[in-house]
Formats: sequence, C-alpha cells, structure tokens
Amino acid sequence: MARWKISHIVGDEISIWRVRQLASHINLLPEELFAQNIIPERPIDAQFIEANLLRRIYCTGKRFASELASARNLHNYLKTEKPDILVCWDTQSAEQLKLALLGIRTTMTIILMMFRPAITREEQTKLKLAYNVLGAHIFCNTKLTYESICNIVSSTERIHRVYPAAGSITRADKTALRKYFGFDKSNFLIYVSPDSKQEDLLKTLNGIGIVQQVYPDIRAVIAAKNEELATRLQIFNRNCLIDDILLMRDYKESQALLSCCDMCIIPRGIFSEHIDTLEAMQLQIPVLISEYDIIDDVIIHDKTFLSVKRFIPRTIASAIYKLINDSQLRAELTNNAHEIVNKHCSKLAYRSLIIRTYQQIMKQ
Repeated sequence: MARWKISHIVGDEISIWRVRQLASHINLLPEELFAQNIIPERPIDAQFIEANLLRRIYCTGKRFASELASARNLHNYLKTEKPDILVCWDTQSAEQLKLALLGIRTTMTIILMMFRPAITREEQTKLKLAYNVLGAHIFCNTKLTYESICNIVSSTERIHRVYPAAGSITRADKTALRKYFGFDKSNFLIYVSPDSKQEDLLKTLNGIGIVQQVYPDIRAVIAAKNEELATRLQIFNRNCLIDDILLMRDYKESQALLSCCDMCIIPRGIFSEHIDTLEAMQLQIPVLISEYDIIDDVIIHDKTFLSVKRFIPRTIASAIYKLINDSQLRAELTNNAHEIVNKHCSKLAYRSLIIRTYQQIMKQ
C-alpha cells in the first residue's frame, strides 16, 4: 500500500480542543501509511501547536485574511510538496485553499472537518464552496452536524460520520494530582468547562455557590485559556455567590485538572465543542450538562449525563445536589458513559475509522 502525504491546514484561531483532535489525528495514524504535516494560518497558532504537539510545522507567515499573499505562500508549498490529501480544519482554510490551488494540476483529495453545524449564512456559503467547487469530503463528528450538512448541500454523497477522539485516558492518582495543583484533599472539586457564554458561566458558578452553603468543601475549578477569561473569572469571584474559584491559568493542563475532580459541568453549547464531556465520561466522572437540542448517539439525555432543563442557578444547584446524594444514579451515568465513549471514541476506534474512511475515499 502506498504511503500518503497529508497536509493539515488550520485557518481559524485554534482552540485547545481542536489541538487535541489534531494531535489524535496525527499521532494515531501509522507513519508507515501516512506522512503528515501542519500548516496554520497565524504565527501565534504555529507556536501554540508546536508547543502542544512537540513537532515542527510549516507556517505561511501571513494571516489567511491577507488573501493573496498567504494564498501565494500556500500555493508554493502545495506545488513543491504535492500532498495527496489536504485536511481543512475549518471553513476559512477551505476558502483560502480555493485560491492556493489555482494553477496546480496535481490532483489532491480535500477533506473538511466540521465540528458543529454551519449556522450562519457565511459558514454555509463557505461549506457549499468546499463541497461543490473543491469537491471536498466532509467529516462530521456529531449526528446533528451530519444531518445539518446533508440538508445544506442536499446530498449524503461525500459526507462522512466520524466520531471525535477522546483518547485513552487513564485516571492518575487523585491525591497526587491535587497535591501537584495545590488543592486541599478534603475538597469536592467541580470542573467547569470554560468554553461557554459568560452569562451561562456565571449562572453555573452561582448554582455551585448555592450548594456551597450546605457543602462548604465544594470548590469550582476552571482552566482559563487566556488572560481575558482569567480576569473575568476573578470579577465573578467577587460578585457571585461562590467562594474560592480555583483558577488554573495553564490551559494545557486542563486534562490533568479534570482528572482530579469529582464532577464535571458543561454550562451550555454543542457537545462537539466540549472534549471535556467525552474525557470526563471516559474517566467515569459524573457529568451535568444543559439540555441539548438533539440526542446524539454518544451524549444521551439522562443516560450518559444528567441534564438541566432550565439553566438557572436554582435548577443547577438542584442537579448538583442530586448527583452528590444519589450514588446509584452516579454509578449508572458513569458506567453507561464510559462504555459508550470507549466503544465509539477510544483511540483504537478513532484510528480504525479514520484509516478505513481514508482508504475508501482514495479508492474512488
């Protein structure tokens, strides 16, 4: 079997969640079959990716927004390297690719990764361009995303349902981790995902504050991904009901941070944007999430997580009480979640699915 060359193109500002997915994609595909490299839009993202993936990458040196200059650099790279597969990690990079491919006669297979539905008109236009003009294959990592995109392009051809990778995480010694982070071993730690709207984050912290009046040892733990969020959370700490938000500024350590917690709360959002959800489930940590619009085949209402139907502090507090005091419910949720995530989102499952899908695409 031939060894395929894959170039991963990253256009939008990359999040730690997307870096983990990119890392899984690169690290899990065997080097005997795939030679891979990364092309980010922004120099700051290049530094961020290099620091997290510990590998050199190619950077165009320009923002994709400066279309022609960046497209020329990307064009020269593609013309020289001649990759077999181009993986776009957002619609912006797919749009830029249209310019970069002008004048290149080498046939390249294009794949667009979609982590959430294309909601805005601009996103839908870029999606249609990738699908209809570039002939891209679309990888969708949720049922909602898959159904939405099939509806937008009016086809199921070249649309693939691909589960995200949660990684094969083993839970480290909780006492040792808490000592490392400087947490009190007697605290009941609730991990709160920072990838949420400000108002929902504040409601979550106030809900935890209500429970804290009965259980004083409860603490909220948040990994701040930037100084702006850290400053905002410090303001929250002074103005909401909660005491002592345990704020970690090194967002790269969020996985270890989650591992030493007793509960995980995802304030609001599409599940695909929260790798914390899958990682908590794999670690058998009970998860509390706001009500989702659609039942996915991994994240299932009141089977793999406890849902909060009205996302206000009082109902959040009530759900936390319920999880703390109902050991049978906790066991059911964590066991169901662990089984489903390991079935669909483990490293082995992800690698097998991606390799099989690539092989099917390249045969066409």
